[in-house]
Amino acid sequence: MADPAREFICNSNDAVVITLKQPADETKNVEFKPEFTYSVFGNEEIIVGYKNLQIDLSFAADTLQAGVAIAHTDQIQSVGDTKADVIEERLKDYLPTISFGDDKNGEKPAPLQHPDPFVPPGKVVHSYDVNGRKFGVWEVNLTDPRAKQILRQMQIFVHFFIEGGTFIELDDPDWTIERWTIYFLYAHDRHPHDPSRTIYTFAGYSTAYRLFHLDLSRQSSYLLTPPSSQHSDSEPSPIAKLPEPLIQLQSQLPSRYRVSQFIILPPYQKTSHGSHLYSAMLARAIADPTILELTVEDPNERFDDLRDTNDLLHLRATIPAFNKLRVNPDVSVPSDRTARAHAPLPKSDLLDQELVNCIKRSSRLCDRQLGRLVEMQTLHNIPVSHRNSKRITRKEKASDKNDRAYYWWRMLVKQRLTKHNSDALQQMQIEERVEKLEETLESVVVGYQKCLERCDRRVAVVVSSKQAVNGADRKGKRKSMEDGDDDVVMVTNGSARKRARVVDDEDDE
Repeated sequence: MADPAREFICNSNDAVVITLKQPADETKNVEFKPEFTYSVFGNEEIIVGYKNLQIDLSFAADTLQAGVAIAHTDQIQSVGDTKADVIEERLKDYLPTISFGDDKNGEKPAPLQHPDPFVPPGKVVHSYDVNGRKFGVWEVNLTDPRAKQILRQMQIFVHFFIEGGTFIELDDPDWTIERWTIYFLYAHDRHPHDPSRTIYTFAGYSTAYRLFHLDLSRQSSYLLTPPSSQHSDSEPSPIAKLPEPLIQLQSQLPSRYRVSQFIILPPYQKTSHGSHLYSAMLARAIADPTILELTVEDPNERFDDLRDTNDLLHLRATIPAFNKLRVNPDVSVPSDRTARAHAPLPKSDLLDQELVNCIKRSSRLCDRQLGRLVEMQTLHNIPVSHRNSKRITRKEKASDKNDRAYYWWRMLVKQRLTKHNSDALQQMQIEERVEKLEETLESVVVGYQKCLERCDRRVAVVVSSKQAVNGADRKGKRKSMEDGDDDVVMVTNGSARKRARVVDDEDDE
């Protein structure tokens, strides 16, 4: 017989409903569910003590001011030895106090406020259309009060859509907050009753921060004194006493630019919004002469897919030399078998390293990411029919130059895998080491081929769209980049439940 108390235990992912409300045009309202709630309601993601529970989290579509409404058909004080959850207590650390109203005075949740007219903070750095609807990316520094307020309103999204995500410390001093930049993604539509006005609906966002690159080979007039062992926690940090000129020059210091949080809300996924947002950030990094390279903080596999696709297409489109990268199939090796076995891999003969270095200086991509993209492009330049390990049994002596190129390509990738995983491999027996490397290499090949196929589809869609615009395909429905499949849930900034570690996994960039 079913336990009646089970009716008072519900799944928190099912109970929470998120709504972005656009009062000027209710047809633009969007409703969706969180992907994770364990950070708020516990690892089991359950809420105890309520029957038919629904937690409505309503956000103003533009300002993201939040309101909370909790509904249920029955409530009990405990289920067995487990006390009922106090939902407001669970949520209070993740939403501004105004979201709940004042229960003691019997007030209802605060109404959603919409400044009129609302315009996203910052400046537009990228605009595009999706299915006839206009979208834009706004760039703004975190010191902007309006940007900080919007981010504070919706920080709960970090826990709902980023595994192991953490909040940005918005109350830190301005000199450290200034390192952060926010990229807001908004849809913008004409007001249904006044075409001269525009209404905005939040669709996603990303944050990035600067990591200053200190060239220790040069002397600086601003040397930081290491903290004294007698330094008290109650005293200001020595870093907080930085000279004012250095604080003002932060944006001019050479830096690495690290993507931290990256979210596309569920209603806007799988329509290439993630690609547009990421590409806008990459373009801004390239345009800034003080940014040395763009990196990503702990990306998950789905973000890696998006990043690889867009980086590869970007390099092909902007750096013609990148398309010429090929593995040299005709490399001289020692004729003596023993000498050949102990000879180092002739990497400089296999790949034009001067060309790779030139591409690095132009791309602003970190070494690891560029290295993987070079591997993808050189694999792309080997015909598909020759990407077969059964064709390279004679190794560098294969009669076909494409087979030889594929053999050397595999050797280059193996060298990288061995270098980046030397500690783990040294703990294995030689037979296990060889087997693990081969297994991981095959996994890399499969992953690269999937990325190359995504790029081919994107290119085909662009070509089809251009033909449609030129009238070559007037009868067919015009396709756009949104029809692609490159967009999934994009999240970074930590992973509490990481995927199984394989040999190809490397340390954070």
